[in-house]
Parts: sequence; structure tokens; C-alpha cells
Amino acid sequence: DPQRLGNRSATLIDTLHTMPTTFPGTAVPVINTSGCTGCGRCVGTCPLHLLSLEAKNWVKSAVIHAVEKCTGCGKCKTICPFNAIQMRRPGTYPDA
Repeated sequence: DPQRLGNRSATLIDTLHTMPTTFPGTAVPVINTSGCTGCGRCVGTCPLHLLSLEAKNWVKSAVIHAVEKCTGCGKCKTICPFNAIQMRRPGTYPDA
């Protein structure tokens, strides 16, 4: 019963939202912004809503936020028609 849990349930929910979900060694998306057209297909397919489109110098591209919460499902890579997303383990790409 949510009424009985009071603040304890809110605290648990807050904790779950701040916990990292990526396991060590999990491949996460790395977006090649020069290959990304900003179509937004990856944004719509991310089950955790970690991707968004950002514009720089009037050019849109996908950006991942809170990469530590990514589960590595690869749906964004699979749906990208421009092959602009690669799945890589942290530490295996330049900005790690």
C-alpha cells in the first residue's frame, strides 16, 4: 500500500533511478556525429530514453546522456540506417 510506505517508497524509487545499470564490460553506444544525420530513430527506440538530439552550428546529431545507465541492448545501433552508432566497451574509444 503506497500510503503506508510514505517517504520510504519515494526514497526507494529515487535510489533506483540513480543507480547505474551498466555492468562492467557492457558495450555502450558511441555516436559518430559526422555520420549521424539527426533523423532521431535511435532516440525513439531507446527504452530508457537516454538519447536525445542536439543541434550544434545548425546541425543535429544524437547524444547519449547518463551512459552509466545504458544496459547495452543495442537497439539504437540496430535501428540507425546510417551506421553512425557503434557499441563499444568503456575504455575502448577515445573519450573514455
